[in-house]
Amino acid sequence: MNAGQAVALYANADRLIARDVSLLGHQDTLYANNGRHYYVDSYIEGTVDFIFGNATAVFENSEIHSLRGGYVTAASTGAGKTGYVFIDSRITAEPGITGVALGRPWRGDANVIYVNSYLGEHIAPEGWNNWGNANNEKTARYGEFASYGPGAHPKSRLSWTKQLTLEEAEQYAPSVVLEGSDGWNPSAMVSMVDSNRELAQLTVNGTALEGFDSSHTEYEVEVNDSSVVPVVGAIAVSDASEVSVIQAEAIPGTAIVQVTAQDGGVRNYTIAFALADNVAPALQLIVDKPVLKARGHDMETIQVTHQATDEGSGIASITLLSITSSEPEDGEGDGNTAPDIQGAEYGTSDFEFELRAERSGEGDGRIYTITYEAVDFAGNRTTASTTVLVEH
Repeated sequence: MNAGQAVALYANADRLIARDVSLLGHQDTLYANNGRHYYVDSYIEGTVDFIFGNATAVFENSEIHSLRGGYVTAASTGAGKTGYVFIDSRITAEPGITGVALGRPWRGDANVIYVNSYLGEHIAPEGWNNWGNANNEKTARYGEFASYGPGAHPKSRLSWTKQLTLEEAEQYAPSVVLEGSDGWNPSAMVSMVDSNRELAQLTVNGTALEGFDSSHTEYEVEVNDSSVVPVVGAIAVSDASEVSVIQAEAIPGTAIVQVTAQDGGVRNYTIAFALADNVAPALQLIVDKPVLKARGHDMETIQVTHQATDEGSGIASITLLSITSSEPEDGEGDGNTAPDIQGAEYGTSDFEFELRAERSGEGDGRIYTITYEAVDFAGNRTTASTTVLVEH
């Protein structure tokens, strides 16, 4: 379902903790309206005002993603309250998006702060927006501390917004912002469970797998002996992750490495084993005119057909390598100056060309030798030749 203005989550509660959640929407994705909220390790996406409302909310170690141009926040913070605080988060966007504002005030006392957060290049240099009302510039409380990334432009920010000092930024720690009268500190309550499920190393028979990259999960390995099944080993990046390996039972076969993170997330790596193709393909050639008569020194069109087979990886290409003659070109001696071999495109799949039906010496006849090369997908090569005889 695609919708424009639709709330994915209406949060009207106190002491709310949301960990590892994904909120997907367009305009008005998260209505964080009342109470104290703590969003951590989460993902929120949208377009216009997609985090809005009157809550006191901390967003920590989260990704806030713009799907198109617009405004990240539209806080309606009450006077004297703390609004939205983004800490150690990433403010990102779809490729090519520009001109996004960090926030605009839904109500005049809107309060939004970004602390030590990455700002993508989609963030406008001025950073903020007054919602078309200059009076909002007197009351809205917008600020940043240690923003970084291509969207961080402290000197270009609107004059009525603020770059915080370290002392000021410390007042926006979750334990301070969310403390209230009951001393609530959700950042101390929420266990930072490790979600890493990547491999640091993948081995085959004790040797590091060539080309291993932890972000790639599928591999193919060729072996030369089908009677010996390789043994796969693996080490996880995180000591908190568990690694299990289901070994391949035969060749061909597949080994599966499963990495289970502390938070329960799972990633599978597969290693498919196949018998290496070391056998060259077979190639047979047949010409439509194996014998020519030397009459009138005429050019004759020759067509070659082929039969190529490969029991391994399959035929990748068949190309014309060369055409040679057992006798030199006679040229002017036989009344012509044009080459005796014409139209042959070497290095291509050319199976039609012209040969001159003439002799320039004694003996059983002139022999043209035509050679092709077949290559399979494993890189194995074979050559084959056929001949055309020019009789007297």
